Amino acid sequence: MILVTGGAGYIGSVTAELLLDRGEHVVILDNLDRGHRHAIPDGAIFYEGNVGDRQLTSRIAQEHEIEACIHFAALAYVGESVSEPARYFQNNIEQGFALLDSLVTAGVRQIDRIPMVRLGIVGA
Repeated sequence: MILVTGGAGYIGSVTAELLLDRGEHVVILDNLDRGHRHAIPDGAIFYEGNVGDRQLTSRIAQEHEIEACIHFAALAYVGESVSEPARYFQNNIEQGFALLDSLVTAGVRQIDRIPMVRLGIVGA
């Protein structure tokens, strides 16, 4: 199974749909702060929560035997990042490190490569 964080956002939901079309099993983790529940493709398993929730990400990794993670759960508005740098640091850096740590601890090893290249979604 492949974990797609931010999978209720535009890019994450399109990626999840492409993965499902290729026959992959997909788990989506999104806090719905910027994503939309209706964007989650049929066939994906959905968890609402933050990528920095170590207990949740560890449970997801164990319950679904996550093999790889494609991480899209980041804030990306330039103006907002300048006016709210602490929010961006907390969401993009602190929660990102927590996600990586919990996945490595759970035994997920496909986090140091780009799974989309391996799956043929994007060119190498």
